Amino acid sequence: MSTNDMYTLLYDGSEKVVITKWRVTSEFMINQSPFVLFLYRSIDSSGLQRENELKYKVNKSGITVRRLYKKVGDTIEPGDVLLEYEPCSHSTLMKDLCALCGINIDKFDTSEKRKIAENTSVAMVHSIPELRVSKQVAEDLGRADEDRLLKAKKLVLLVDLDQTIIHSTNQDVPNDIEGIHHYQLCGPNSPWYHTKFRPFMTEFLEEISNYFELHICTFGVRRYAHQISNLIDPKCRFFPKDRILSRDEFFDPRSKTGNMKSSIPPYLCFKTEDINAPEKLLGFKSFEENVDQSATSPSSKPTANADTTDTSIDNKTESNDSTENKDSKSELKNEESSTEDDKKVDKEDIVKESTIKKEDILIDDTDDYLLYLKDILIRIHTEYYREYDEKKRYQCEGEEILIPDLKRIIPQVRKLVLHGVNIVFSGVIATNSTPDSNKYYRLAKSLGAMITNDVIVYGSPRTTHLIGSKWGTVKVNKCLKHPHIKMVTPEWLFTCAERWEKVDEALFQLKKDTVYNKLDREDGKAFFPYYQPSSLHKSMNQPSTSKANPQAEDEEEFV
Repeated sequence: MSTNDMYTLLYDGSEKVVITKWRVTSEFMINQSPFVLFLYRSIDSSGLQRENELKYKVNKSGITVRRLYKKVGDTIEPGDVLLEYEPCSHSTLMKDLCALCGINIDKFDTSEKRKIAENTSVAMVHSIPELRVSKQVAEDLGRADEDRLLKAKKLVLLVDLDQTIIHSTNQDVPNDIEGIHHYQLCGPNSPWYHTKFRPFMTEFLEEISNYFELHICTFGVRRYAHQISNLIDPKCRFFPKDRILSRDEFFDPRSKTGNMKSSIPPYLCFKTEDINAPEKLLGFKSFEENVDQSATSPSSKPTANADTTDTSIDNKTESNDSTENKDSKSELKNEESSTEDDKKVDKEDIVKESTIKKEDILIDDTDDYLLYLKDILIRIHTEYYREYDEKKRYQCEGEEILIPDLKRIIPQVRKLVLHGVNIVFSGVIATNSTPDSNKYYRLAKSLGAMITNDVIVYGSPRTTHLIGSKWGTVKVNKCLKHPHIKMVTPEWLFTCAERWEKVDEALFQLKKDTVYNKLDREDGKAFFPYYQPSSLHKSMNQPSTSKANPQAEDEEEFV
């Protein structure tokens, strides 16, 4: 129902009356039924007012009075217009209750309920998905948020958790490894989880929060998301509770990329996959189900070294002996004798678990990517507000300026990485495919590089870099004669893309012993995780049985 629809309320009494007092004013909302609209005295046949003051009630709720047509002391007759009102649009719902007028929409018929549900389809608060508003209200709130952020010179950053700023696992992890947080999500009988922060995470959040309003966006369930938020930010300085978006609030609960696409290299600390990966959670059971199952089986808890565990058990026993009374000792003795077999099993488990070594579960953690990501985000923020300030400078009075578009600014900043670099590929792009369809070609173009099919020594654009997979091709031999051309492996391109900067070519030089199989490199998988090489590409990487002119053969297969 449109908010512009106005209706009139008619007096439906059977006799003339005089209004003695209105119970409503203009802009008053009536949210209960029946409701006393005004007080009155009836007029007898002689035209005199009766002494008794009566109440005039209406059976309407969820309406807002916009205009009163009668005032105190006026005489009204049957059929007179009393007021003009606007029905509630029910544009904000909390479950089944309208947050504006308080009406329970279950009172309406099916078609009206469907119409209201379709109108209020936007969940505005991450942690309260039951609170829904209409598209118009969402746009109004969005504009208010936009104005607030522009005044504070901030942007909004959605921060993924798993493999972005943390790595979590539910495998057995010793509790004496520094920097790992151990916790249970659903009480003492639930499984143990273990989380490690990505290096430089705190410094990253501290610095980047000056430029961005941070929101958590994770494929983990709500309880997991809030647990991690408490570990990362116990004082809620970076992530207030209303800025946490979990899988429970996602528009597409089956795919993380349906809500937010990955754009940075993943962080891996434990030798395990992402426990919250969508493909692992298609048949995911609720935490409550996990608790029920774990109650009948031992949970995976943090393990300790055998010496440390034995010492703690001995200390606990001595402490109990010195403080407990005789009855408690006898009960403890009976309990020990009754569970002697269980203790033997537990002791065997401790010895067994103590054999887990740090290197068996942890990857050598030398990751420093958040340092580069911080600089990338600050560059994007700087360019955004440079363009915004430029528009504000030439804004006329009363003119509404078009704010910059991040979908245009981010590629624009990225294209500066290899601006002025002219690349030729050797042994990387198959000759029987178009360059635009090749992922290496598109990656170089996205960084602002120019690409030519052959080495250009004289004229323009002059070749500055050769990216090759191996030594000895025609293009490589040609570049050897011109020292100004840098010859590098594809890893150089990947590293430039990761860091958004032109890195030193000396670290990625193409050498005589270089054999670069682009289909097997982990670097490529980080940037093209869904790339599956075709059978044609696989055959091109198999050694050929022909021994005639291998150099020419290489140039026929790849450029």
